[in-house]
Amino acid sequence: MHAIFPFSIRHFFFAACGACLLVFASGCAAADTDNETAKAPKAAEGEAVAENQKQLLEKYNAVVKGAKEAATIVSYLNENLPQADVTTADAMVRGLNAFYDKDLQPTQESFFQGNVQEVLAGAEWPITAVNASSIPDEKVRQLVATKLAGGYKMVMVEGMIYPIVDYELQKTFTKKLSDDLNAYIAIQAEESRQPTAMDASLVISWNELAKRTINTESYLKQYPGAPESDSVRQLFINSYLTMYIIGLNNSPVFDYDTFKLRNEVKESYEETVREHPDSVTGQIVSAYMKLLESTDWKVYEKRNGQQADIPEVKQFHDRFAADAQGMLP
Repeated sequence: MHAIFPFSIRHFFFAACGACLLVFASGCAAADTDNETAKAPKAAEGEAVAENQKQLLEKYNAVVKGAKEAATIVSYLNENLPQADVTTADAMVRGLNAFYDKDLQPTQESFFQGNVQEVLAGAEWPITAVNASSIPDEKVRQLVATKLAGGYKMVMVEGMIYPIVDYELQKTFTKKLSDDLNAYIAIQAEESRQPTAMDASLVISWNELAKRTINTESYLKQYPGAPESDSVRQLFINSYLTMYIIGLNNSPVFDYDTFKLRNEVKESYEETVREHPDSVTGQIVSAYMKLLESTDWKVYEKRNGQQADIPEVKQFHDRFAADAQGMLP
């Protein structure tokens, strides 16, 4: 009896272990099945969401393609953007802005036809959606109302009234859009709210111009690959930085009597270099100030009673834009 007892124990032990392993394996298989079952609805839900976004964008693109007025697009956008995810919302707003790129010029030209300017000259200013209904001429009233509904705003330049894109309105989409597109809209909204220049004159302070220059540069450094980066690059180099260094016909950086850098411009330059020494703008301005210091702060000189270039200053003017471009990412 003693000889077979250990064998029976071993037999029972292995049998029990085998049963446990079988139960464990069965449990794992059941758990795997449960996990796969749980994943299936989630995958289907994700596919449904993606399909909804695809259909939303396709319908929107069809609206944009067939639209004759921005108002049609804006109306559809206001109604449907809440259902869009960030990627789709970005594509929708960019679709609107692409429409503006093509529509802006013909829209502005329509305000210089017939009696439009004559009628608008007698309208209450500024012309908004609130008071546009008081424009007496029906055709002009309808023209203005349609453009305002399409996200344009009226501006007056040299006595002429015409529309520009009102990017301030796009700020209402902030929560639905990506950071880079929101940053772009903020830059454009600042410009549409208060244009930098009108009638070849600076209509903001030199410090505000410096701020806009720095802001566009910061955008380019933070979002170098964004779809709007080329547009912002043009704004930074060819508009803001160029105005800051060269000035405008009616807002020169120099005094016409002495040809020396104007005090308010010099003070703004000093503040920019002090507060943003490592920026592209700060480095360009710093180099310009060092150069002007060597010319006794003269941007031009008088020669035979006429304004004449100073060779080294002209050389700087000719190359600073390319230098700035090369310093950007």
